[in-house]
Amino acid sequence: MLVLLALVLLTLVGGVTAYLVSQGVRASGQDRVAIDGFFCAESGLVAGRRFFAANVAQWNAILGGGGVAGYPVTGSISGSGPPDFRVTITDNSDELPPLQDNPLVDNDLTVVIHSQCIRSGIPALQLDQFFSMGGDLSSDYRNQGGKGARNANNQN
Repeated sequence: MLVLLALVLLTLVGGVTAYLVSQGVRASGQDRVAIDGFFCAESGLVAGRRFFAANVAQWNAILGGGGVAGYPVTGSISGSGPPDFRVTITDNSDELPPLQDNPLVDNDLTVVIHSQCIRSGIPALQLDQFFSMGGDLSSDYRNQGGKGARNANNQN
């Protein structure tokens, strides 16, 4: 009787251990897929920054819905095959009151880049990033602690 009870107990412990190990493997597979989606969308941000930096003069046409060659930006991480990401922009809120915000016109050379991973087999993931082409100190975060963006001491 004692031997039978020990066998039942060992079988239960083995079953629970096998279940926990399989759940850990499943979770790590989900983590890998999520990381793949993140890097896919990040690749889109890199391609988008390159495209929008080269096409600043076209931002208002893009925001207004006009057709611009190469927009929306799509690309493949491997350089061939179907697109892995799709990149678009929207205007930031750059009109100050009492003016109404106009999302079809950029006034401060800053937009929001949206990069979405569209690769098959990976859950859709979108990364958003402010992108600015302004180089003057008025758009710099110079008042931030740590000497600001140009390491020129903060002005707090």
